[in-house]
This record gives sequence, structure tokens and C-alpha cells, in this order.
Amino acid sequence: MAAEDDSAQLLMFERRTCQTDAHAIASIVVYLFLVSLVPLVNKRTMQQQGPDGVPEFPYPLTLTATTTGVASCVLVLLSTAKHFCCDRDRRASWVLGPHLAFKLSAVAPAGLLFGVKGGLSNWGLALADLP
Repeated sequence: MAAEDDSAQLLMFERRTCQTDAHAIASIVVYLFLVSLVPLVNKRTMQQQGPDGVPEFPYPLTLTATTTGVASCVLVLLSTAKHFCCDRDRRASWVLGPHLAFKLSAVAPAGLLFGVKGGLSNWGLALADLP
């Protein structure tokens, strides 16, 4: 009887592990797809020209600030919704939970560098004359 319980628990653990692995792989694939898509959309946005031949949106750094700001807001909303809808333990960590200053100091260097990288990429795309 104990052996059956142990094998059933092991099977449940393996199923959860497979589901977690599948979610991680799907998240990575979506991330890589979107990261590859963003520069193409940005270049298309910066290439569009008005009737006088002047680019309609010649502000690559504004485009970077807008995309990173929108992404940040969407992630905060998703974290908040997950906390109120899905987390059974109300003490679970979420973006606006306790220790907000620590969380911000932990992600600030990576976020700043990502913003600089995105800004330089968009600036370079605006300067490059690609078909």
C-alpha cells in the first residue's frame, strides 16, 4: 500500500515537472520570437514617410521609451491580476507587495541597461538605410 502511494506521488511530481518545463519552454519561445520581432516593427515605424519625403516618426528614443513603458505597465497589471486571482497564499510575492524598494533596486541595473541597449538599437536602425 505504501509503495502504491509513493509511486502515485512520484507520478504526480513528474507530471507537474513536465508541465513546468513545458511552460518554461513556451515562455522562452515566445520571448525569443517577440525580441526578434520588435526591431523589425520599430524599423518599419521609423521608415514610413509623409508626402513631403520626411519620416513621419523620426524619434527612435521615444519609440524605445514607449515600448519599454508599455511592457512594464502590462507586466505590473499581469502580476497584480495573478496575485488577486490565482495566488492562494496572500503572502506570496508580487510586484506591489512588501519590499518594493528592494525589488526595484534588484531590477534597476538590468532594466537600465536594457533601455540603453534598446535606445542604441533604435537609434542605429533610424540611421541605417535598409530596404
